[in-house]
Amino acid sequence: MATSGVWVQDRISLYEGELEVFKRANSPNFYYRIWIAEEKKYLQHSLKTKSQVQAVEKAKGIYKEVQAKQAREEKVFTIPFIEALEGYREIEKKRLRLGKISQDWYNKKDMYLRNIFIHYFGASTPVNTITDKRIEEFFEIREQRCKTLTTVKQEITIVKHFYTTFLLKKKFIFNLPEFPVYTIKKKDKAKREDTFLLEEWRKLTRFMTEWVKEENVSRTRNAVKVYGNKTKKEKKLNQTDWEVECHRRFLMRDLILILSNSGIRVPKEILSLKWKDIRVKKLILDNLFGKSEGREEMVAFIHINDEQKTGERQVIGICGAYFKRLKDYYREKFEYEPSGEDYIFMDMVGRRKGKVWDRYAFYRLWSELMVATKLDRMKFEPYMLRSFYITQSILNDIPYERIAQNVGNSPATIIEHYDFVKQEINPEVFLRRRASGGNLGDGEFIEL
Repeated sequence: MATSGVWVQDRISLYEGELEVFKRANSPNFYYRIWIAEEKKYLQHSLKTKSQVQAVEKAKGIYKEVQAKQAREEKVFTIPFIEALEGYREIEKKRLRLGKISQDWYNKKDMYLRNIFIHYFGASTPVNTITDKRIEEFFEIREQRCKTLTTVKQEITIVKHFYTTFLLKKKFIFNLPEFPVYTIKKKDKAKREDTFLLEEWRKLTRFMTEWVKEENVSRTRNAVKVYGNKTKKEKKLNQTDWEVECHRRFLMRDLILILSNSGIRVPKEILSLKWKDIRVKKLILDNLFGKSEGREEMVAFIHINDEQKTGERQVIGICGAYFKRLKDYYREKFEYEPSGEDYIFMDMVGRRKGKVWDRYAFYRLWSELMVATKLDRMKFEPYMLRSFYITQSILNDIPYERIAQNVGNSPATIIEHYDFVKQEINPEVFLRRRASGGNLGDGEFIEL
């Protein structure tokens, strides 16, 4: 290795030329320079001292650290987090193509790493500079912001996979950081108040009866969230906008009722449904709503396709009447006969006519509905309808295996997160919806 040029002063060569200590003409401090043959780069930095003796000693210490890294086959030069994420994405895309992970899980990990983990440490931060202390501080913050420790544990799993399958494997780091370990008590794994209480659900469904009527749809919308100009919170709806609002309210009511009676995930699973995915039977069900005599119900058999989070499955729910009401609505309101390939929740007015209901428009309407209903015990989210279904099913003695099959989880997961619900059962308070006397194989499928 040779360092040449008039800009080099007071050069000292050590370890057979592998380490050089020198000054630059434009700086009073000494620098070191080491050739890293495996990576074909020079490692060069200021030693931040004017003393030649101190500079040599510091440079020797750095040289020994570099030698130790190379002995462990660890890279001397590292990369910033943003570059590491791109490398990790390529690994995950390959696993996605091979079917080892789902698209939803890929998206969730990518969004978390980019928007939360890497955003906190900085995209340009070298990956090997994150200390155990900083990792600990980060997850302490996450504990404060997440609803449950179960969520934090899942986040640690994501970060560990990022570190082990890319940073450690590619030798950008040598050791894993010290991640916190949580022991979650059974009572803390899920909370009864993290979903709708029965009375809250009743309040919501009663409110929607009037909310969907066109005469109750205002020509003015007051935004729940305001972006940009804060003075533009109120929006006057033109005729088309008003018709879109009326239509989406009608869809929202039956979407909520279907979700809370089936446990389907929202928004991806419910909004992906097409009419060809739905079959309905009229069945006589016993022990329904706490009554001994049989009662006729329209039971829906819903096909969830294999592109969803937990793959293909069949969901059975007492929600056939809501699908029938929706199809009749398309026929009567728009004189439109839905085909098997049509989305069930489809815009019929405005620029998105004929397209599936936009998920962002759905979330906007959900927020406005929660404000209008004055359900403010907590921030209610659409996924809580799924938790409501699971909770009510357990309270009504539906077997865990049946619940798990409907919602696309394992029975063990349902038991782990919801078994505490059984401790709260009060037969005088909860609505009985158990259907133990009917046979789902009875009857014929009907045309909606």
